[in-house]
Amino acid sequence: MTVASIADVNSSEERGIIPRCITDLFNKIRQDDVSVSVYCSFVQIYNEKIFDLLQDPKQKNPLQIREDRMQGIYVEGLSEFIVQDEYDCLTLLKRGERTRITRETKMNVHSSRSHTIFQFLLESDKIDKKGMIRRSKLNLGDLAGSEKIDKDEEMKSKHLLELRNINLSLTTLGKVIMTLAQKDYTE
Repeated sequence: MTVASIADVNSSEERGIIPRCITDLFNKIRQDDVSVSVYCSFVQIYNEKIFDLLQDPKQKNPLQIREDRMQGIYVEGLSEFIVQDEYDCLTLLKRGERTRITRETKMNVHSSRSHTIFQFLLESDKIDKKGMIRRSKLNLGDLAGSEKIDKDEEMKSKHLLELRNINLSLTTLGKVIMTLAQKDYTE
């Protein structure tokens, strides 16, 4: 996904999956006439480290994954922005894409070198009969592409580390998907 692919909200043929999901989400909220607050965050995973794409780009410290009984699994220090509509979301998406790590490869002039997750947190504005507020999370991921190591080309160690980490994480994700696909859920 590139900034160009998310820039035009009106051209449904040119938009990627994440912008289409954003539009569908807000259409559903309007259609059902539900009262919810929507928060967005955007992270990149680069060389096995997590970075907030919506914070100051000069902020170089990676974030940590934590687990809490009440919050579940979360990224400590991750910024969240309240949004009113798809325009607000697409603005955040474009902002984060500008700071995403990219590099020119043989196959792509502007190749993303990190995995990203654009996260929605939806929170009901109404309390149910038990005094609870309904909350939901939706994570939309964009994976970095794998790349073969060119033995004829001299590569810097940083580039090799990047390639190794991208390929390792994609392999691990593939193994997780295969395991989930083979699991017998009839038990």
